[in-house]
Amino acid sequence: MVEYLVRLLKDEFKVATLSRGYKRRTKGYALADDQSTALEIGDEPMQFHIKFPDISIAVGEQRLEAIPQLLHDRPETQTIILDDAFQHRAIKAGLNILLTDYSNLFTRDFYLPSGDLRDLKSEYKGQRLS
Repeated sequence: MVEYLVRLLKDEFKVATLSRGYKRRTKGYALADDQSTALEIGDEPMQFHIKFPDISIAVGEQRLEAIPQLLHDRPETQTIILDDAFQHRAIKAGLNILLTDYSNLFTRDFYLPSGDLRDLKSEYKGQRLS
């Protein structure tokens, strides 16, 4: 979905992506550059960096700290796509997109540890569902 959104928006806006950088061996904020590796920024952000060299790719587990740093590093940024950020209430997103498998709707799922849900089902109300 992140790749789809990047492709959809990159010709109209200065796009950046921000993710946690799951399974990376570093901590804190990092902005991908020519020397970045998957061990430093994570495999998905590295994939985005290779596929979309013309957009900014950043990682940071603390989104509230990483967003201002990204905007400082790339002030021309108009749109930031946050990967897996619905549960971050401190961030006021312009648009949330929730994805659910049609054969395994989240409305029929259970909360961790019995199921896969990390958030209250009621939190999706008022959000756009995809």
